[in-house]
Amino acid sequence: MESKHSSFKRCCRTKHNYINVTKTLSEFHQLNQALVSTGNLVCDGAELGTDSFAFDNKLFAHNVSSAILNCVQLQSPLHCSSVLTCRGLKYSKDAFVVTGHNETLITFGKIVLCIVDSCGKGAVVVNLCSSLKHATLGLYVVKETDCYKCVLIQDLWDYCPLPSYNVAGLQCIALKHALFDGNSE
Repeated sequence: MESKHSSFKRCCRTKHNYINVTKTLSEFHQLNQALVSTGNLVCDGAELGTDSFAFDNKLFAHNVSSAILNCVQLQSPLHCSSVLTCRGLKYSKDAFVVTGHNETLITFGKIVLCIVDSCGKGAVVVNLCSSLKHATLGLYVVKETDCYKCVLIQDLWDYCPLPSYNVAGLQCIALKHALFDGNSE
């Protein structure tokens, strides 16, 4: 009882809301109970969609299968799907991810295939795209190339999958948030 009472006292002190204390404390208690009862919702493991199947390099084009086979971080057996859920985010075919950047350009990749290896590591095979920032719209105009790459989810420059928009016949991407290099001052 004393530990529960101390958490209520801590809640009152931090919220600084003494107008309707009982309502504040009851909301805090219910939200806390909901969190405790759900357990660990955001897991580190990657989970494929319902259309998953075992990877066979004969099923895919040469450039896609060579990109997967060149990814040395993945351990066989591999399973593939068009959808991958990792850390609460859903990566799906035809969505875009940021694979890297330099001072002026951002490198985008269009997801072609989602993969999970035997250790539970998630990866995506992307069709690398060239990008150019449209000064007027503030969007990035992307064009697909013939280069494919397999990238681990943890190695993506930005974790957030991005949709593309068709603006005046151009395939455009809007960033969800700003990108910066943690090493730069």
